[in-house]
Order: sequence, then structure tokens, then C-alpha cells
Amino acid sequence: MQTLKDRINDLKLNSVARIPKDFRLIMQSSTEDLSKSGILEQAVQKGDTFPDAMLMNSRSLPVKPASYLYREYTVVTFYRGIW
Repeated sequence: MQTLKDRINDLKLNSVARIPKDFRLIMQSSTEDLSKSGILEQAVQKGDTFPDAMLMNSRSLPVKPASYLYREYTVVTFYRGIW
């Protein structure tokens, strides 16, 4: 069985062929800028307590993270919107 990390790495590799080079360079530059900003040191880490906040799921419906605590896998992603 493939791990989540393996699946993410596969997606990254496959995206190289799909995403036009100009866009890919912009995304890579933005990612490097964010990394250099020190934001990673402030990010939530494995084992940290998740805040009890209302979030939107993939269907734009409100959910509480606590409702997912006892599921086998839970992935929470945050994105900036458009690049």
C-alpha cells in the first residue's frame, strides 16, 4: 500500500508534465519565498493540537475538525487561492 507521502510525491512528479513551465516557475518561486519567510517554523506540526474552529469541507459545507478525530486519516489543507 502506498503511503500518503508517496502519493504526494507521485502527484508532484506528474504535475511537471501537466503544468506549463512558466506557471511552474512562478509556483516554485512563490513556494521558495514562503519558505524563506520563516512561515514553516510557525506552521502546525505533527502532534500539535488543532484549534476548535469551523472549517469548510470540499463541498463548501461547514465542519468542525473534532468530528474527524476518530477517522483513520484526516488531511487538512490550506491554500492561498490563486497564484
